[in-house]
Amino acid sequence: VETGEHNKLHYTPSALILSPTMELTIQLYREVLKLTYRTPIVPAYAGCHILIATPLRLLEMMVNKDIIMTKCNFLVIDEIDQMLDTGFIPQAKKIEKKLPDKIQRTTGRNILIVSHLFTAMFSATFEEKLKQLASSFLRDNYIKVKITRNIPPYLKHEILWIDDFDKDDKLKELLNDLLNDQGNKIIVFANTKDRCNRIAEFLGNENFKVLLVHGNLSAVDRLKNLRKFVEGKEIKILIASDVLSRGTDIKDISHVINYDSPEKLTTYIHRVGRTARMGKEELMADREQRTNKQNG
Repeated sequence: VETGEHNKLHYTPSALILSPTMELTIQLYREVLKLTYRTPIVPAYAGCHILIATPLRLLEMMVNKDIIMTKCNFLVIDEIDQMLDTGFIPQAKKIEKKLPDKIQRTTGRNILIVSHLFTAMFSATFEEKLKQLASSFLRDNYIKVKITRNIPPYLKHEILWIDDFDKDDKLKELLNDLLNDQGNKIIVFANTKDRCNRIAEFLGNENFKVLLVHGNLSAVDRLKNLRKFVEGKEIKILIASDVLSRGTDIKDISHVINYDSPEKLTTYIHRVGRTARMGKEELMADREQRTNKQNG
């Protein structure tokens, strides 16, 4: 915390960033460290300018009065679409209502300054339901900034129509081919936690070294596995549910394989986003799905 008057105000941040997952919270913390380098803002354990938190944990601390938000006049909600999907919006609204609508400050010259709560929301997608949600958090005259290019133009996409019972063998074949290049790092997405566990067990029995990230693992275990994957050189395959698909930035991912077809286009966009640089997206779609689409 900046030396001076602010450090007398314990746990009274000026800015709050809400994040849907612990993984993204830690990533945002690291990015804020970069942005505030060579500024008076530094990491702190008692008092801070910027607080980054998940809604459930922060609301619990606010109710218990472990943290005071009376000086907060900046609210940032990251990955608002995931907040909606994971059911965190009620908690986020309760937090927003506990923040001051305006703050009065007096400068050294006794000039009164009134600061209103400034709110920003970020999302990779902006569907109609999010527009309605935005109106409940933002003022009527809010500014919308849209980046239309959701999928990187350099990304290569390939759809493989495969019978469900052939998927394991095809996945094994794909991974063997990809691992011939030692520089490749691969994320395999599945739609459920049980599916992730089964894929990991199958690949382990086939002598592949893999790591798991899904919601049934504790936050500590998820972060540990993610760190091993990001920093390690031996384990090149990560099996993940969509807890990883949004916001989390993993560098040097060469391929994303969708073992299961995403249920929504927005989920596909989020999964594609894990290949931040030159990469390839493999979609292992079921033959049954192709038949249904053709008949539909």
